[in-house]
Amino acid sequence: MKKNIFKIIIFTICILLVGSIVVASPITQSEKAAAAAALISKQKTRAIEEINRRVVSLNKAIDKVNVVKKITNDQKNALVAQVQAEKLVLQQLKEKINTDVDKDVLLIDRKTIVQKYRTFALFEPRIAIITYADKILNLVNLMDAETTDDNVKIKIIEAKNKAQKAIDDVSILTPEGYPGNRSVLLASRDLLTAARQQLNEARVMMKQTINSSVSE
Repeated sequence: MKKNIFKIIIFTICILLVGSIVVASPITQSEKAAAAAALISKQKTRAIEEINRRVVSLNKAIDKVNVVKKITNDQKNALVAQVQAEKLVLQQLKEKINTDVDKDVLLIDRKTIVQKYRTFALFEPRIAIITYADKILNLVNLMDAETTDDNVKIKIIEAKNKAQKAIDDVSILTPEGYPGNRSVLLASRDLLTAARQQLNEARVMMKQTINSSVSE
């Protein structure tokens, strides 16, 4: 009797265990395709966001170049043309990405955004250097008109030459030359730092001259 009860208990436990096991149904081909499509869609969205971010930056770069005063028309036109060309190829890449259906091709296109198009690595720093140099050159003109002191004027002229050299050096840089031309960007930044320092020193000298005149 006890054996029969024991067997019944074991049998009941087995039934309960078997009933609790959830057998995972195999993933169908349509489900696999849907998952792959969802992944591609997500990757496309990210890639297009990166492109849009660069286009916005390039539009701002054009606006900044157009208000710069201390560059020649040829330099300005060349810069704007380069930025417009960069925008065009990014728009073309965006259109291609929208039509990509293969994840490996899409991955290559996504890498291209960073590896080939130098919006943040080259264009932004170039425009920043040019606009800052433009401000320095405008300040140079103001300060030069305020002094007749030869020593002060020497400082101002040296600052002017450095700012102008920074503009000339970065204006001719091309995306194809990056990262080899990154050293030019860094050197131009150093030139502007030195130019600004010389203007600060010139301003101090001008104040000292005024104070000496007043005390006399």
